[in-house]
This record gives sequence, structure tokens and C-alpha cells, in this order.
Amino acid sequence: DLVTAAIAADPGALPPLPELIRTATESTTGSGDDGAQHFAIYVALWLASADDPDLAADLHDSDAELIDAYAGLYDQAARAYRLEWIPPFGPQLFATMVAALTDGLTVRASSQGDITSRHLLRRVEGGHDVPWSVLASGVFALVEAFTRPRSDPDAGSSRNGD
Repeated sequence: DLVTAAIAADPGALPPLPELIRTATESTTGSGDDGAQHFAIYVALWLASADDPDLAADLHDSDAELIDAYAGLYDQAARAYRLEWIPPFGPQLFATMVAALTDGLTVRASSQGDITSRHLLRRVEGGHDVPWSVLASGVFALVEAFTRPRSDPDAGSSRNGD
């Protein structure tokens, strides 16, 4: 909701992209939160699907729908922040990588919560330090690796739909 609201807002009113990433990822950190509990159920369902082809198909379809929805959202965000995808990267691969990073950190939190729940200090606009989660730092690194400032400022969509 935070990302959608920011994108729908007046482009001049958008928060700096690093701040949007930091804020949007805050709710997905830690091993004791609802996200970690839902993820444990998700993993259990995938394990159970080894003996149930219908469940496996349903989980695959659900996963694909979720990645597609996030890919659309991330593509909108890239356009709103005047970024384009660097070939061969695109919003679909970016959404997959963010999901993998989130899933991996959720699993890792069960045995190394002291590391995954750490907050790193990062200097932001205005010269002050703010705490960043490991996930936010990873997502920001992906943004920097997968995008660049749009070469055609008048382009209305991403150049690479992967």
C-alpha cells in the first residue's frame, strides 16, 4: 500500500527512492513476525505438494500471480522514479530476486536472527544516519544493479519487460 500510494501521488511529492525502499521493507524483517509464520506455512505446503500434483500446480499458479503482481508494481515504481531496466534485467526478474532475498532472509532468521534482524546505519539526504534492515539494503543493491536513469525522459514504459 505504501508503494502504491507513493506511485499514485504527484511525482514531485514522491519520497526519495532509498527512503521508500527502507520504509516499505521494514514490515518484513525479523523471525517472529507474521510474515515469517506465513512463510513457514508456505514452505510446509511446498513440501506437502511433492505428493500432491494438484497442490503443486495451485502453489505454482499462486506464486506466478504474486510475482506478476509485484513485477507490475516494481515496473510502475521504476517509471515513477524515471528509471529503466538494464538489459537483460526487467521487472519480472527483479520481482523474483526480491522474493528470493526475502524468502532467504526469512529462513536465515530462524537460525541467525541476530544477523538478519540487524539494522545498518546509512547516511541519507540531509546528512543524518538512519537504520536500514538487511533486506532494505539488499533490495536497494538490486535496484542499483538492475536499473539506471531513463535515457529517454519522455518514455512512458519500461524498455525491458522480462
